[in-house]
Amino acid sequence: MKQQTNRIRMANEIFDASMLSGNFLGGFNSRVHGVERHAAADGPSRFERGQGWDKADELVRTGQIYFIHPFPHGHCKQSGFVYGGTWACNTCRTDGFQKPWWAIRVMKDGSAWCVTGEGFEDLQSSANYAFGDTREEALSAYAELMNQPVAA
Repeated sequence: MKQQTNRIRMANEIFDASMLSGNFLGGFNSRVHGVERHAAADGPSRFERGQGWDKADELVRTGQIYFIHPFPHGHCKQSGFVYGGTWACNTCRTDGFQKPWWAIRVMKDGSAWCVTGEGFEDLQSSANYAFGDTREEALSAYAELMNQPVAA
């Protein structure tokens, strides 16, 4: 795996793409973009796409890469799904509600969990991070922080 950065990277930026199938790379990129496994690993190439999705999920769960986390949107509290290149929700019948701050990395930091947003540098110079005792608490704290109104 190539050097870690503070932004989202696609499979071809992490692996030597000539060594892997396009289906593996597509499955990997689907996970990075927040697509659920059952939707990413469908059709005749589901095994290879599933392998790519699983590899990305492993890197996401160990805090090694940034990915899109579909946070609940607006008053709906549903996370939605990817449809036609954007996020959509059948519950509130809206689409295109993805926010730039959905690009995150979640990692264990001692006994706590930390969520950092894309572009995070360090605790002193960045404001796009949150901690929690569990992964879910850290994600909730980050969503709450990012949804706060900006002071004028």
